[in-house]
Amino acid sequence: MNESLTLPPFQDFIVQNSSIQCPLNYEHLQLGIWPGSQTGCLHYVKSTKGIAVCIVTRYAGGPQPIYFWKHQTFCVKRNKRYEESVSGSCKSGMKKCGDNFCVAQGDLCPITSITKTLTRNDLGADYLPFLDGYLEIKRENAATPINKIEYNLANPPCYADGWITNRSHLDTILYNYDCNTYRQL
Repeated sequence: MNESLTLPPFQDFIVQNSSIQCPLNYEHLQLGIWPGSQTGCLHYVKSTKGIAVCIVTRYAGGPQPIYFWKHQTFCVKRNKRYEESVSGSCKSGMKKCGDNFCVAQGDLCPITSITKTLTRNDLGADYLPFLDGYLEIKRENAATPINKIEYNLANPPCYADGWITNRSHLDTILYNYDCNTYRQL
C-alpha cells in the first residue's frame, strides 16, 4: 500500500458553517495542530511611577487540533474499502478508479486534487463555493488519492480564546499588528 494512504482517501468533501455538524458517515477534517502557548501578559498599564504593570494575564495552554477556518468546517467522507491494484483489475464488489486503484462498488472514486480558485474553468471538476471563490475538486485517473489537508491562507492565528500564543509581548502583537483571533480569521 502506498505510504501516503495510511488513512483512507476522500471520496466526498463538503464545506459548511462551523455551527453545523457533519452529515452521517462524514467526519470533521482536522486542518492542523495549534502548537500551544506560554503564559504572558495581555494588557499593561502604567503605574503612578511610570512602570508597566500587567493587569490581565493569560496562562499557558497545550497543543490543540484546529477544525475551523473563517467560520467554516470541512467534512469528508472516506473510502472505507480501497486497494491498489498491481494487475489493473479489481476484486469482486470493487470498481476501478484510475489506472491502479479500486474502491467499493457503491463509493465515489477518490478525490485526487482540491484547489482554491476564483473561477470555474474545468468542466471535468466539481466546484464548492468557498470564501471569495471556489474549491475545485478533481478525480483524475493517474493521480494519487488524497487523504488529508492542511489549509492555510497565511500563518496560523496568533491568538485563540482559551489559549495563549508562544510569542512574547502578546499585548503588542494583538493591539499593534491586527492579530486575528481563532475562528475569526
